[in-house]
Amino acid sequence: MTINTLYLLYYPGRGGTEEYVYSLATSLPDGFRPLLAYGRPGPLVERWRRAGLAAFHVPMRHPLDPLAVYRLARLMVREGVHVTHSNFLRENYLGALASRLAGVPVVVNTVHMLQPPPPPVALANRVMSHLWDGVIAVSE
Repeated sequence: MTINTLYLLYYPGRGGTEEYVYSLATSLPDGFRPLLAYGRPGPLVERWRRAGLAAFHVPMRHPLDPLAVYRLARLMVREGVHVTHSNFLRENYLGALASRLAGVPVVVNTVHMLQPPPPPVALANRVMSHLWDGVIAVSE
């Protein structure tokens, strides 16, 4: 069985998060199929495709964009996604909502920030955290 893993990045640029995601995706053992969904085109998209990996453009206007949730859920069903992995607030919320709508069994996100979020975001995170199966903390 192939495990389809969807990575979500709003803007796949050239930063540390993008390197982290690319490293994870290209280091997966046999039996995994990494996919990328992005909101705005960036340099990582071409690099991803040059590595022979599938990338899909899905506009993501804001963290609770209902059209993005719908489009992501359709993509997840069509590609048979088993794991969703997101990295930032917009993608965390959209990915969790779309994954649950699409029946994706595993939803994880990576926390890259050390500072506490503002109170409204902390409250939203508390609510949304019930949709996540795990959180990866970047640390040394």
